[in-house]
Amino acid sequence: MEDFFIGETNFGIDTKQSQFVFKKAADGSTLLAVEIHGNQKIYEQLRADNDSEWAWTLYPPNFYLREYPISGTTKGKEIAIKLKADDAARFDVALYMMEHNEVSDVSLKVGERHLEVSGQVDLMGERKPFRIEWKK
Repeated sequence: MEDFFIGETNFGIDTKQSQFVFKKAADGSTLLAVEIHGNQKIYEQLRADNDSEWAWTLYPPNFYLREYPISGTTKGKEIAIKLKADDAARFDVALYMMEHNEVSDVSLKVGERHLEVSGQVDLMGERKPFRIEWKK
């Protein structure tokens, strides 16, 4: 499954450019890094119609969350994360589509080979739900 929805539109996932990884920090803690890119071919099909709600864009969306500290281990299990309201100011998290768009109400479920992300994105003053699901 490779879904990247904004509103009702599924941009798919470019699995060659996308990743979610767990890294060890210098202090021994675990950090989560997520970088999800929409699929270029699907995006081009969506944008081909001049009346498309995405006609104003130039490339597919990209969600990122960088170096987010998690507690515990993910070996053989899935963990659930709910970002706090001030996490956007403390960590590098956004949905990039023509600019870095603020996200809120972000929840993640992540395991060794599965990622789910959901939340709200502010696209030029309009809040839209977004959802990502990727099974490697």
